[in-house]
Amino acid sequence: MRKQTRYKVTVGVVAAVCVLLGVGFVIGRATGGGRRPQGMYRGFGRPDKEQILRLRQEDPEKFNKFLGQRKGQLREKLTKLKEMNPQRYERISQGITAGQVERLDSLRQQNPQGFKQAIHKHKGRMEQHLEALKVRDPEFYQQIISHQDDLKKLRQLHREDPKQARQYLEEHPELSDLWEQIRCMRDTAKSGFAGYTK
Repeated sequence: MRKQTRYKVTVGVVAAVCVLLGVGFVIGRATGGGRRPQGMYRGFGRPDKEQILRLRQEDPEKFNKFLGQRKGQLREKLTKLKEMNPQRYERISQGITAGQVERLDSLRQQNPQGFKQAIHKHKGRMEQHLEALKVRDPEFYQQIISHQDDLKKLRQLHREDPKQARQYLEEHPELSDLWEQIRCMRDTAKSGFAGYTK
């Protein structure tokens, strides 16, 4: 008799817990709780472009703060990568992968005209990125324009001899912060910033 009573009590408690969990889940879904945040609120996820554009229009101060946080995250990731995989860090910091270099060299040898078109197209994309940067961060844009010749030279040195590039930076300390900002941009080839300094 006691066993039956204990069994009934146990079943009743389990059933009650299941009902409460089910009700809580339904209420949570209805009110939006428990959902994974989208876009820029995801933390390390890729920001949602529409949300970023809306934020820039509605609250420029908050937008600038958000950009600063993203730069900080990228800088931290690059620092870790530099310690764990120096070769990959070197390629990313130059804004181009080994595979891209091989493809471009192959294209230049096999199809010079196609190579010229690819370079022209890339320059067009860089100009678009710079126009966007001009609106988004005028101060950063102006720094790039003001030092474009030095950046191009530094870029070339960085490709041919990183040691000389470091020496060049020591001789031109005014470029250090700007160069670091450019290198800290994730997917620099896509962003167009490092691409501009080629």
